[in-house]
Amino acid sequence: MLYETLGQPLVFLCMLGGGCAAGVLFDGAKFLTKLCKDNKILSHTLFFVATLCAGAIFYLVNLAVNFGQFRFYTIASFICAIILEQISIGKLFAKLANKCYNRFHGRGKKEKNS
Repeated sequence: MLYETLGQPLVFLCMLGGGCAAGVLFDGAKFLTKLCKDNKILSHTLFFVATLCAGAIFYLVNLAVNFGQFRFYTIASFICAIILEQISIGKLFAKLANKCYNRFHGRGKKEKNS
């Protein structure tokens, strides 16, 4: 074993932070997908790139904090953080992105001709 077991809560917290960062990447991919909703290839490419970046975040955080040891709790904490981010902060980010999208595309204003 490379280190004491007292460092495991720190590893858990760092993995939670990395998972939240990966969740924000997925939120950004969702927002960009909404901008180009007709282009399926671009939307799949964005989610593929977001998945690769999330894997890179997981790997780099694990390497920096846990010395590259993959354990079940590291993977579980990373996935739980992504899910919790999507449930909590992701909804707030989606509302903000929706307001920005409507404001810049003029869909928040009522049509005068109707």
